[in-house]
Amino acid sequence: MEKSFVFNSVNGDRRYKAEDFREYFASFISNGVFPNPSNNLQVIANNDMTITIKAGKGWINGAIYINTDDYILNIDVADGVLNRIDKVVLRMDTAERKIYSYVKKGQFASSPTAQTLQRDADAYEIALADVAVNKGAISITQANITDLRLDKNLCGIVHGTVDQIDVTTLFNQYSTRFKIKSEEFEKEFEDWLKTLKDVLGEDTAGNLLNLITKNTESINNIKSDLADITKDSYPIVEATGTNAYISSNNKITSLEKGTRFTLFIGNNATGNCTININNYGAKNIKDPFGKIVNNLKSNIPYNLCYNGVDFILQGKGGGGNLKPNQALKGYSFTNDDGPQVGSGDPNLIPKNILNGKNIFGVTGTAKPAPAPLPIPPEGFTRYLVGVTDKYVLAYTNKTSGNINNPILYYRDSGVLYAHYNKNDTYDTYMLFLPDGFWHSKVNDHTLYKYSYEDILLQTMDYNTGSVYNNLFRKTNGVGNYNYFYTDKMSFNANNFVLESVWYTDLGIPIMNSEKKQCYLYSPSKTLIPLRGKEGPIESETKKMNTYELPLEIY
Repeated sequence: MEKSFVFNSVNGDRRYKAEDFREYFASFISNGVFPNPSNNLQVIANNDMTITIKAGKGWINGAIYINTDDYILNIDVADGVLNRIDKVVLRMDTAERKIYSYVKKGQFASSPTAQTLQRDADAYEIALADVAVNKGAISITQANITDLRLDKNLCGIVHGTVDQIDVTTLFNQYSTRFKIKSEEFEKEFEDWLKTLKDVLGEDTAGNLLNLITKNTESINNIKSDLADITKDSYPIVEATGTNAYISSNNKITSLEKGTRFTLFIGNNATGNCTININNYGAKNIKDPFGKIVNNLKSNIPYNLCYNGVDFILQGKGGGGNLKPNQALKGYSFTNDDGPQVGSGDPNLIPKNILNGKNIFGVTGTAKPAPAPLPIPPEGFTRYLVGVTDKYVLAYTNKTSGNINNPILYYRDSGVLYAHYNKNDTYDTYMLFLPDGFWHSKVNDHTLYKYSYEDILLQTMDYNTGSVYNNLFRKTNGVGNYNYFYTDKMSFNANNFVLESVWYTDLGIPIMNSEKKQCYLYSPSKTLIPLRGKEGPIESETKKMNTYELPLEIY
C-alpha cells in the first residue's frame, strides 16, 4: 500500500494519527538516549537501596521521553543467599500511551543473568543500566552499576540530528573502573614482590645463582628420568616370516636380561615360535608357564621380555588344551586358542551322579533315598535283620544273636522289618512290608513260616462272616495246600495296601463269588481285618483294587 505524509486536509480527507507522526520521525531519528549532555539519563548509585536517573531525553520509535529532574527508583532488598541482576529500562507502552522508566527485577541465582527486553506490538523497551544486587547487600554502589546506554542492541545514542557526542561522563566511569582494577593489580604485584624478597634475602645474586643451579639439577634429573623411561619402554618391533620371525630395531642396542619390546607379526603362527632381533640369534618365545607359544596372531601386540635365554610373553592369561565341549555349558575359560565358552552338559555335576561313580573325571555324591520305614502298631518296635544268603527276614535270638528259621524269601533287593511287642519278645503273627516288595513262593510253594502257631492270614466270607481256609499255614509234613494264597501283597510307608493277587492252590484266581475279607492275625491271636477308609479290603478276581487309603487296625 502506498502512503505519503504530510498534506493539508480538505474536508477531513487528510487526517493523521499519532502513530503516523511517530513513524515519520522514526524514519530519520534512531532509538536511544540523546548524547548531550554526557550524563543524559545516566543511572547513578545513591549508596543505599535506591538509584537516580539523571535528567535527559530518550527516543523510542518516533516518540520522545523527557526527564526534567533527577528521578529516584527503589531497588528491592537483596537475598541472603543468592544474587540477582536488575535492569533499569525506558518502556514505551502502547496501551498506556506513554514512555516511563522502571526497574525490571531479575531472578535470584548463584550466577544470575539480566532480564531480557520486551519488544513487540504491546511495548518496546530500551535499557539504561544493569544493577548487580549481590547477596546480603544493604546498599548499591556505582561499581554495581553497568552503563548500557552505548550498547546499540540494548539502547544506543540518538543520531541523525546532532553534530557531536559528549562522552565525558562515560569516560569518567571507565576511568573509575580502571583505577579500581589498577589498585587491585598493584596490590597483587606488591604481594608477589614481597614474597620474592623473602626468598632472595640480602644476597640477591647468590640466591639467584642457587635457584638457577637447583633448576639445572632438576632439568638434568628430568632428562635422566626420561632416558630411563625410554629404556624401560616397549619399542615396537615388526617381524617378518612365519614361526621363525625376524626383525630389527635401532632402539634395541643390546640383548640382555630385561630387554623388552612390543612384537607385531605379519603372518599367523602355525608352530613353535622364535624371534631373531638385530641378528642376536633366534630365541624361543615362551608363555609365563615356560611353554613355547605356537598360536601368535598377526597384527596383535605381544609384549616380550628377555630372561637371558628366551623371550617371555608378558601378561598372558590362562592356557591349556581344554576344549569347549569338555567344560560345562555357560562357564568361560581361556585355553591356548584364547577365551572360550563351555558347551558341555551342565548337569554333569557330582550331585547328579551315583555316589562313587566317576564320569569324565567327575565323582558322584548322589545316594539312593532310604527305603521308607513302615509304621508299626502301637506298643511294637522294629527290629532290622540283615540279608543272609537269599533270606530276608528270620527269627533272631536277642540273647545269643543267632539267626534261626528264615521267614521270607525274596527275589528283588531291599529290606524287610520284623516286629517286637512291648515286652521286647519277637512276635510271629504280624509283618509289615515296605512299599514295592514282591513275595515269592519258596520251592515253588506258597509263602510259609515256622512257629508254634499255624495261621498268619485267613479268609472270611464277607456276607456270612464265616472263617475259611487259612492262607499261610505250615504243612506239618502233610504237603497239602488246599488253601488260598497270595503271590503278591504290598504296603507303602504309611501302611497303604497297594496291590494283591489271590489264587487257589491250583494257581487259579478266585472267582467273584468267592470274594473274601482279608485279615491279619494279631499278637493276641485275634483276627485283624484289613480295611480302608471306604470299607473292607477284599480279594477279587485276579487283582485287588489299588488303594490309596491308610490301613486301619480294628
